Amino acid sequence: MVQKKDVVSEETKGDTFLGGGSSTILKNPSMKLVRMYRSTMDDLKWARKGAVSTVINGEAVPLVQQRIEDAGFTDLVITPLGADK
Repeated sequence: MVQKKDVVSEETKGDTFLGGGSSTILKNPSMKLVRMYRSTMDDLKWARKGAVSTVINGEAVPLVQQRIEDAGFTDLVITPLGADK
């Protein structure tokens, strides 16, 4: 399970603000902020073990999963993420 970390808000010029999550204190509310995410080691390990692919020709997920199992990959799990752009 991925644990949620505090959010760090930064100006586009690079000056940081105080804050974490919804309790960010802004010095100037009209400034543009950029949200940043810093991966934990657990997140990186999980991402390196995975694979991402796109199913073409509108194949059904159970059919694709059966073909992958037939090819010898019995421990692979397919998780549909939604439609393409």
